[in-house]
Amino acid sequence: MLMPPSVTEIRRPTTQEDEIQKDTRAIRAVREQAQPGTLTDFSVCFQEKAPGGLDISLLKQMVQKIKEKKPDIVHVHGAQSEGFYGVIASKLAGCKCIVMTVHGFAFDDSVYHGLKRFLYKNIVEPISLRLANKVYCVCKYASERSIVRRNTGKHNYGYIHN
Repeated sequence: MLMPPSVTEIRRPTTQEDEIQKDTRAIRAVREQAQPGTLTDFSVCFQEKAPGGLDISLLKQMVQKIKEKKPDIVHVHGAQSEGFYGVIASKLAGCKCIVMTVHGFAFDDSVYHGLKRFLYKNIVEPISLRLANKVYCVCKYASERSIVRRNTGKHNYGYIHN
């Protein structure tokens, strides 16, 4: 008999615990596709800092945390910085199933300008989307955006309302 999967979620630290609960809907949907039943383990791996650029030490730290947990599924919360580091760390840790929930894009944020906006729009977020095995968006609008359609292909599983 197969054991139900264990899940590790990667996200930025938050004081809003209800956010974690909302995101478990995406995990439940993937889990039910894989096999019915309950999770054997659900843990959260926080991205401890928001790097200003490529941070190899953060990547190594995240790989180590993921390897310690040995999850069957990694849920990456968002396509921005945590998505980028989350999918790369998960791939390096040998995870076979990486699920990303898209809540928006950094390049839509008015805080990002110039080179940083260009990098997120054309490199960081497309790489994040392409490396994830399954991508869910939190609304229909996000799932139909060209950046999602261009970079997810068959692993775009539509949307789950947030």
